[in-house]
Amino acid sequence: MNVALIPTPTFWAAVTKLPTAQHSKVCNFMLRFPKNPHSSGFNFEKITLSTSDKMRSIRLDLKYRIIAYQEKESNRVICLHVDVHDAAYDWARTHRFEKNQYTGVYQTIQISESSEDKPGEEQQKQTLFSAYRDRQLLRLGVPEAQLDLVRSFKTVHDLGEYSNVLPEDVWLALDDLASGTPYEDILKEITELASQYDDENELNHPENRRQFVTITDEDLQKMIDAPLSEWRIYLHPSQERIVKMHANGPIRVLGGAGTGKTVVAMHRARHLANEIFTDERDRILFLVFNSNLAADISNNLRRMCAPDVFKRIEVNNIDSWVRIQAKKCGLPDRMTYFSSEKELANQAWRIAMDMMDDLPYSRHFIRDEFEAVVAAGGLQSLQQYLRASRRGRGQRLTRTARGQLWKIFEAYRDELKRQGITDPYDLQHQLVEQFQTDPPGYRSVVVDEAQDMSQASLRMIRAILPEGQNDLLLAGDTHQRIYGRKVILSHCGINIRGRGRRLRINYRTPERVRNWAIGFLRGIPYDDMDGQRDTLKGYTSLIQGERPPIIKSYRTQIQEQEGIIEYINRLECNEDHLHHICLVAPTLHELARYEGALTARGIKVHQLKKNNDSASIPGIRLATMHRVKGLEYDHMIVASANKRYLPHQGALKEAEDEMAKKEIYQKARSLLYVACTRARKSLFIASYGKQSELVADVVKQKDC
Repeated sequence: MNVALIPTPTFWAAVTKLPTAQHSKVCNFMLRFPKNPHSSGFNFEKITLSTSDKMRSIRLDLKYRIIAYQEKESNRVICLHVDVHDAAYDWARTHRFEKNQYTGVYQTIQISESSEDKPGEEQQKQTLFSAYRDRQLLRLGVPEAQLDLVRSFKTVHDLGEYSNVLPEDVWLALDDLASGTPYEDILKEITELASQYDDENELNHPENRRQFVTITDEDLQKMIDAPLSEWRIYLHPSQERIVKMHANGPIRVLGGAGTGKTVVAMHRARHLANEIFTDERDRILFLVFNSNLAADISNNLRRMCAPDVFKRIEVNNIDSWVRIQAKKCGLPDRMTYFSSEKELANQAWRIAMDMMDDLPYSRHFIRDEFEAVVAAGGLQSLQQYLRASRRGRGQRLTRTARGQLWKIFEAYRDELKRQGITDPYDLQHQLVEQFQTDPPGYRSVVVDEAQDMSQASLRMIRAILPEGQNDLLLAGDTHQRIYGRKVILSHCGINIRGRGRRLRINYRTPERVRNWAIGFLRGIPYDDMDGQRDTLKGYTSLIQGERPPIIKSYRTQIQEQEGIIEYINRLECNEDHLHHICLVAPTLHELARYEGALTARGIKVHQLKKNNDSASIPGIRLATMHRVKGLEYDHMIVASANKRYLPHQGALKEAEDEMAKKEIYQKARSLLYVACTRARKSLFIASYGKQSELVADVVKQKDC
């Protein structure tokens, strides 16, 4: 009789850290062990000095051992960990695996041998969960061995620091509790689930099903052979909770690059249309910031959904959707961010600013003040502007200065109106008023790239439909904020309290590339879109990767171009596979230089523009670093990573104060992080002349 072999998330995490040569051995083991577990080659034996008499050791090869948990009564072997011999046995001595008596959920528990961090009685009065008795925490699934640890948390940030130490079901429950979800609501959900699953069907418990996957020969072969395009729309069991979550208000989903935020958002839209809002008149709106990503999502949803379901999901980027709604509502639909209107908008600013003499502010500051404070807040009068908060703007303004600036803002708006053009933020505030009496009729809205949405956009999104069950889902990552400004959701009328969720496993970027890319972010504070700090604690990649990133600096751009061409040739991609390579540069001007160099060498290229990417089009993809937001390629080449562009020296010179400079540096860091984490296999970063100090800093980090 075959044994049921069940791997856990901790096992898969350990597998990703093994040398590449061991990966095939793990797959081999998965195929062979269930058929003959007692083969002498496996040396399947009990571990004497462990936390449980059910702990077992299995030989992977002469050097590596698998730690497993054997349930003879159910004929199951649960794989927990894999490492070199001594390290594997150390893991078995410091970890416990058991089914929680209150929740029915299997838990991997890290046992601390130190009591140094245990809080005293006085400390406990000031901690995050001091309002709850031990028995209350135990009933949520907290292992008794980790009660002291949980008692030591003083802030939500402390809880986040131990996301990899606590069992996942416990961390999620405590995160909900810390975020404001009533204890009774969390306990009710846990106890109702526990009562539905006895010993015979315990693996069907959603929390167990989420972490255990019974591997068959067919499953394993699919895992090995599945093309990347299929994984793009694959829903991992650990994401199912968010997709199928029944929420009494907006859900916010955070996660680092590659953690599947877009995948979760797509499946959420399908779930809503397929299971919740099923009438043929019910419509789901899916909004993103980037037009290329909108096209990509639409294509994936078309493949994922039945035709009658897909036609009820409307996918669009925010700018295009606003223009469509403006036309429907009879509002001006010519806006300043469309290319044909940009020069007219610039002319309107020149006319407005020329009205004032000797104003002690640069033109850049005046435009930025309008966008960040006036337009973002929908301010329509001097009185509103005088009362408005300018927190985070750096330079202070007197009432007199605000009055002078307001005259310029009024002149600018008047000139736009004369030209028949509208500022997009002003238009979005007009739509908010319109939707109050004439809502557009959607049942739910799903938002991806929420971190780049403006305050005006988020207020408009909130106005599309009233708060209610399954109304909004917003996915984002402020570490990837390359367009917008910091926005607090609650200030936009979006209340996520108790409904914040986080994804931590990167399914796209190899660990070697991911670990290098987050070097751009280290030591820099990022927000969670609702006024608190965000963290990448626990963020890791599922795939180790075969090669580390290659960083090259050249004396001239011609030498850099030759180095890039040499690298492309080493990739050995035939003409049919060149579309798996993407070269990005900071500006269109720089990109044109690489297009010329590659074309001159007979290498086909295809420049990404709005909605023009398709695997059927041959050639290496060329794009600005901003354009590839939300996309992914096997091989990423980041060119012109120079001091001149990252951060852009012209923008730094125009910055009014240190706070403005800090924001420019932070966006440059995020831009590099975004570009690097598009890679599914390899990353090559090239520069000429003076290398960007941001790249140089990460190189130093890795050399230390």
